[in-house]
Amino acid sequence: MASSLSAWFSLIRPAHWIKNLLLVVPVIFSHAPISAGMCTKLVVGMVVMSLAASAGYIVNDIKDATFDRLHARKRHRPIAGRLIKPQRALSVAIGMAAASLTLAAAAIGVTVAIAVAAYLVATITYSAYFKRFVGTDVAILTGLYVWRLLIGGEITATSLSPWLICLSVNLFMALALIKRIDEVSAISTPATVPSGRGYTHVHWSSLLAGTGFFAFAAVITILAYLAWSNAVVLHYRDPVWLWGAAVAVCLWLLHLWRRAIDGRIGGDPVMFAAADPVSLVLICLGTAAYIQAV
Repeated sequence: MASSLSAWFSLIRPAHWIKNLLLVVPVIFSHAPISAGMCTKLVVGMVVMSLAASAGYIVNDIKDATFDRLHARKRHRPIAGRLIKPQRALSVAIGMAAASLTLAAAAIGVTVAIAVAAYLVATITYSAYFKRFVGTDVAILTGLYVWRLLIGGEITATSLSPWLICLSVNLFMALALIKRIDEVSAISTPATVPSGRGYTHVHWSSLLAGTGFFAFAAVITILAYLAWSNAVVLHYRDPVWLWGAAVAVCLWLLHLWRRAIDGRIGGDPVMFAAADPVSLVLICLGTAAYIQAV
């Protein structure tokens, strides 16, 4: 029984639910007042997106089971390791997706439910088809992260500024490319293709250059915002501290980039950062600088 529960726990990947904190980002950066009702909706929204995300992870593991069995780390996943039957896993995924949409429509609104449905369709389409295509996969991954922000904006009735959208696209593209660098760096022979992926060592220089470009663009976006946006004066008591936050973001991306080149990310850069002491220190410093600026 304990082994079975552990397998299901691994399958739905609850640790990855931390990514749904992105729902809070729009209201934080819009500097809108936060009410008790808004907090309740955000909590419900995180539950909704966690259910939807887990449904997507299950579909992904079902689709990739054959490839995962050839992977040194992923072969231990419950479906690849034959600990859970694909049919049972698919039934759970359908149930979680249905619960996600029902809860969103009943507790938040039909618009959010439609947005979550679009997220599910995009996630499943990505897992079933687009993740095999070089370039397209990272673009869709970036879109899924930005879509979380848009859902958060819809839940809290706050809009995303062009600055925040630009920063998000560049930052998430950099993270998606860092994930691919880590995968390619783990390839034992140059001719080998990562399981279920289209990347090989042929793409190494392009991945490095792309990561550098988008990481640089993310930092430049922050600096341009600080230099030219009127919102800085309106919303921040001591905006000079935001320069410290920009430095923390820059150092964090450089740290992830270096670890990915060494093949030490272990898959997902967000989950790596959540347990990596250097990343946590830089994130805390950046957050402290932001709080000091407000």
